[in-house]
Amino acid sequence: MQVNPFNPYFPAPDHLFANRSKEQEFFKKGLFSGLAAHGGGPWNIALLGPWGIGKTSLLRRFVRIAENEKVEGKPVLTVNLSATSAYASFDEFARAFIRRLIDVVPKSKLAQEFEKWEFQSVRMGMVAVKRREEAPVEGTMEMLYRGMLSLWRESIEKKYAGMVVFIDDIQNLSEIHPKALLALRTLFQDLQGAGARYPLVVTGPETLFGAVREIAEPVTRFFERMPVLPFTFSDTEEAVRHPLNAVDSCLIIDKEVIQRVYEKTLGHPYFVSFVMRDLVDAAYQQNSQLSVGLLNGHWKVIISHLEMEKFEEEWRVCSPAERKVLAALVKQPHAPVTQTFGKQRGLLPRLIEKGLVRRKERGAYEVYHPLFAEFIRLIE
Repeated sequence: MQVNPFNPYFPAPDHLFANRSKEQEFFKKGLFSGLAAHGGGPWNIALLGPWGIGKTSLLRRFVRIAENEKVEGKPVLTVNLSATSAYASFDEFARAFIRRLIDVVPKSKLAQEFEKWEFQSVRMGMVAVKRREEAPVEGTMEMLYRGMLSLWRESIEKKYAGMVVFIDDIQNLSEIHPKALLALRTLFQDLQGAGARYPLVVTGPETLFGAVREIAEPVTRFFERMPVLPFTFSDTEEAVRHPLNAVDSCLIIDKEVIQRVYEKTLGHPYFVSFVMRDLVDAAYQQNSQLSVGLLNGHWKVIISHLEMEKFEEEWRVCSPAERKVLAALVKQPHAPVTQTFGKQRGLLPRLIEKGLVRRKERGAYEVYHPLFAEFIRLIE
């Protein structure tokens, strides 16, 4: 049975990962410089971009790079954690993070100490930690600082170049506690200042730092921002050909098909993968090659599937007022905001937060993708 390598619902596994060569090379150089014993210190990265653009796939690629690299002859440890919205409190995130640290270095003193700690929720969802033998209560960040510094000095420093900490969807921590990002920045900055090499790599939306204005400046200065952009045409071609070759597919794809896919998706990784997944399924079912004729003949089916899987749900969660704003953006894309929306322009930040609208420039907005715009035209 032939394998379809395209899956728009899951980050690309390492053997199917394609593109982002500049970002990977940039990360390798920064990793080496940041973890070298006499280097400039750990390098912290924020991968920023909209939903479906490939941030998680790139983050996981960075994890593999770090795991396979050696810096001055020493291996590199990694900890990978998603800041899922399922965490009910910062308490839960802190527990999960410590457990991941212990998984990586299981025989450390931190593992022994963690068994003696009990977590207690306190005001604003932050965490206090108390030893069962009634030692003084310490805040979460202080506990993490002491534990991670001890872990570095006793278990990591002599054998390893450092430990890179990867946190996906870090914006969810701000929903748990408004100063979570600032607290993490302070934690890692203090650890790095004490000589512990713990680089921090995170993912988040384009609005990550602007969403927390009062703490945006110190957090922004801590990270090297790396925008994750849509594919170029050559990127799209690699994103199509490489997975097919990786699974030894018998399918042959015309370059014109890739051009059409690029034009329709604008190189958005999620939509490229979605279209190719359905197109490859159709080719296998019809015992056909990936031709322009197959794409044209199957396009309505692909769009119908995309509407059912994504656009209808995005439309459903919008209020009637938000739907009017989206429809106005599609019908009058170049009109001034004040003229198009009037008092409803206050809904734009909410739609941006939902990922349905993007800001092109000052005073100019558009729905996040032309395919979604076409869906709105059809239903309005």
